[in-house]
Amino acid sequence: MLNDQDLERYSRQVILPQIGEEGQEKLFSAKVLLVGLGGLGCPAATYLALAGVGQITLVDDDLIERSNLPRQTLFDEADIGRPKALVAAEKLSYLNSVAVFQAQHQRFDPKASYCDTSTIWLDASDNYTSRAEIALAAGQQEKILVTAAAQAFQGHVATLVSGADNACFHGLYPNAPQDDAVSRCEQVGVLGTAVGIIGTMLAQEAIREILELAGGLRNQVLLYDGLFTRMQKLALQQCRKECPICQ
Repeated sequence: MLNDQDLERYSRQVILPQIGEEGQEKLFSAKVLLVGLGGLGCPAATYLALAGVGQITLVDDDLIERSNLPRQTLFDEADIGRPKALVAAEKLSYLNSVAVFQAQHQRFDPKASYCDTSTIWLDASDNYTSRAEIALAAGQQEKILVTAAAQAFQGHVATLVSGADNACFHGLYPNAPQDDAVSRCEQVGVLGTAVGIIGTMLAQEAIREILELAGGLRNQVLLYDGLFTRMQKLALQQCRKECPICQ
């Protein structure tokens, strides 16, 4: 039950008919796994924490570099050289002292205990191989996965749910590229506001799933083009019979 401080802090959310006190309680009880604390993961983690999500596990094996600072909003110059996951947990605890932030300075491990305890996964990683690994584990463990990617001025976000009648990762990426053939931000560049928008959408879709609201991105992908200020939502193909995830 929400106390007086909760009602004061989250009053602008609770007043929304789609949320209310019951929805805020769902947010307090939610356990979210976030993989990647880069340009996508930083805004996603920030808005999940500010919304009152009760437990967020932060997984990233990178150290903070100076080139990260224009778009990775949880970090500053004094953090250069420190582990992203640990710094993010510290900064987020200042935003929400009640929530639990579990920092994992490591690569994503599908066998780790944090996979079992988190019901909603967010993929904010920066390469195809990691996304495919996360999607495979999410499908096998029947987790809701919100996945995103961004570079230059563009990005996309999609929600994938396991099951034969749903789209899966191969609907989003029907032709798997070789990882070394995929352009990364350090090769093609990226604008901080573009990844900020997509990262915020990651949090939005996770909150929607926690609250069980209709109208989200299940079996769909939202494409964003910041250069021409365009958005487009497309349906994803259903899973194919030979899919290694859904089989």
